[in-house]
Amino acid sequence: MKLDMKDTESLLALFKNGKGLLNFVNEKLPYLRNSELRESNSQIDKHEDGFYYNEDPCQSMNIRQLCFKSFSGSYGSSSVYSDISGLDTDFMKKYFLKYLNKHKDDILREMGDMMISDAKEIKSQAILEIDKIRRNIEKIFPENDNEKE
Repeated sequence: MKLDMKDTESLLALFKNGKGLLNFVNEKLPYLRNSELRESNSQIDKHEDGFYYNEDPCQSMNIRQLCFKSFSGSYGSSSVYSDISGLDTDFMKKYFLKYLNKHKDDILREMGDMMISDAKEIKSQAILEIDKIRRNIEKIFPENDNEKE
């Protein structure tokens, strides 16, 4: 019998990733950004972090095909049209990245908080899954079955 563990697995993955991201932005990044660290006898001699566009391969978090869309259509027509037109996309990319980098720690911290919050929301569903597994095990090995061993 295959038991559905999707909520439990999702809860564990969300919580692990959220805590890991918070640990990264709150503890590891400040440590790595410390210029005195690179000036000391540390093995770390370079550090860079931030959001980039069309740079060298990204070793950390690569979110391909990220886009912003805003479009509208008229009742009775299946056509849709962009709400933003005539803007220079190179400027948009440049200033979007500037904003992301200006707020990168807050963005990463918020992402971690959101993951943990979502994990808390599915906690009760995951507990129900675990209880179902426990009940199935108890059906196989009833309480009074221990006395027969």
